[in-house]
Amino acid sequence: MQEVPKDYFSWKRAIINSFPYAMFWHRVGRRIDGANAEVPYELYDLMVYLSTKIKLLDASIARNSTFLGRLYNKVMLEEVESAVLDGIAIKQLFDIIGEEPPMPIKLTSTYRVGLEDLKRWYGLAANVMPAPRSNATPDSG
Repeated sequence: MQEVPKDYFSWKRAIINSFPYAMFWHRVGRRIDGANAEVPYELYDLMVYLSTKIKLLDASIARNSTFLGRLYNKVMLEEVESAVLDGIAIKQLFDIIGEEPPMPIKLTSTYRVGLEDLKRWYGLAANVMPAPRSNATPDSG
């Protein structure tokens, strides 16, 4: 696991410098983003978030086997070796599985996590997570 540097989205700087008032909206967005970084996920939402990241990473790895797939991954900036996760999601994931993270986690940062580690941690969390309740009522028949 590795922390993603703050300059990860350098294209944002180009947009901010190109449009008037963009700096204002960028600051507003960063404040909202920072506030949301400390709001925890619901347990079900966290599992959906992680499973979506795993599926997207699996799809980009499968696409990477062909020339057009590699081109698509390159143009769309798709990750192939790791997924980028929020610090709050990683912290909650380790709280659920009852382990210590391999490094200190800042809630407002983002981290690259390898696919194998992510699948292993997701599997451990799925084993600990209670079964979802269904709204259907059985027939008394």
